Amino acid sequence: MDARSQFIQATVDARVKRLESIKQDEAIVKLQSACRSKLVVGARLKDIKTFYSDSAPSSQIKNVQMLNDITYVLVLSKKKGLVSGESYIVLILRKIIQSLESTNTKVSFGGLFLSKIHLKRANVTINDLFNKITILLSEMEPSAVLHSKTSGTLVHFLVSFSSTSTWSLIKNNASVQSALGSLFVPLIGLLTSPKTYQCLLTFLERGICERKVAISKECINAVFTLLFRSFKQEGLDKAEVIEKFLKLLSIPSLFKRFSHFSLKQISESGLFLKIINFLNQNPEYTNKTLKIEEYLPFMGNYLYLSNLHQNIMIENLPDWLSHINNLLRLCQTLSPLSKSAENKSSKTTTYWHPLFGNISYKLENTSSEAFIMMKSQISLLWSCQLIRPLFHNIIHATGSSKRKEDQCKNSANDGENGTFSFGEISNSLQSNFKLFNLSITLYYRFTKENIEPPTDIFYYDTSWRQR
Repeated sequence: MDARSQFIQATVDARVKRLESIKQDEAIVKLQSACRSKLVVGARLKDIKTFYSDSAPSSQIKNVQMLNDITYVLVLSKKKGLVSGESYIVLILRKIIQSLESTNTKVSFGGLFLSKIHLKRANVTINDLFNKITILLSEMEPSAVLHSKTSGTLVHFLVSFSSTSTWSLIKNNASVQSALGSLFVPLIGLLTSPKTYQCLLTFLERGICERKVAISKECINAVFTLLFRSFKQEGLDKAEVIEKFLKLLSIPSLFKRFSHFSLKQISESGLFLKIINFLNQNPEYTNKTLKIEEYLPFMGNYLYLSNLHQNIMIENLPDWLSHINNLLRLCQTLSPLSKSAENKSSKTTTYWHPLFGNISYKLENTSSEAFIMMKSQISLLWSCQLIRPLFHNIIHATGSSKRKEDQCKNSANDGENGTFSFGEISNSLQSNFKLFNLSITLYYRFTKENIEPPTDIFYYDTSWRQR
């Protein structure tokens, strides 16, 4: 190798070493920068936690500072492995909720929506919070004490920003309320998306199906208020909305925990009649949609709504009975006899159930609080509330109405719902139900075939059998 080649080789080697040294220096600089950034972030988060954990009133915190801090935490929470952000988000949200009680435009978080400077960023932040909160709710275990308190704060925030009627800053200004209300319409629209709706359903199921219900009635009703607002915005007459509402019936004893206001919303909207019509138009809905473990919860909530809307139930009695009969038929499939009939050669493993006895499937935790409340809903099938309107004419037609009414009054205190005793069920209810089924069958036949019925369709006359 000549002198020129040696010089070139030496130059190349020196450059390679210099580049390697530069890369090492860059790696060191990046590592130092990452450590410095982590220290800065840690210090900032520590300051946020200390500041918002302080017992100082929210009136001392400016809304712009809350906006900056919540935006900062949301950005960090999107970076995986850096910080979950859940605990910091909850701390700031509590102060934001408290600030809505203030009438000061620099303190109330609602004042940001009246500012041209901060309006856009505040709106984007609230949208991000709605998406983040619904995901957090679906991932929580409400049975944990910490998560139970956290979930209450998150739901409270969703309710506070889905309606501006409780904001003290604009409480007496209808025009501003209307303008800001239209601004938050897209937020309600977020709740109608399948992903967000499923997150809220998951949260309710986890909270209610524990051994002891882990979320408060206030929280349950707040979630329903959010869902109902989204239903109204989407349109209560749409089949998709009715299907979403029917999914709520699959959560054990959910409707028994609703407040008077929530039940009043359902009643005034006419949803129960819409449900009956929907199930009448889609008779295979329960067969195709319900899972095995949802048979009883669905029937319990359906009976509970029926008891609250007896007039609608009586007016649509044939359809209502058809739905109940279909649900009872589904429950009958749990019997090991029906399963062995399909495959006589196989031996089936059975599980004990308090309502069905030995069944072929292992169902829900029968010692849970939700199951106990669901049993009281199912007992409405033989309660005074439903027996009186359904069997009133038959009982009077048999000539022993006074005795039946006395028995009903004496047994009105049997249990929470004023149910008959089990001995009375075997003696009177079963025989009356046979008469009632025959009467309804005739009524349904006359109605569908336009045949003139007898004067009293509920009067039991054996001569009709011969005809």
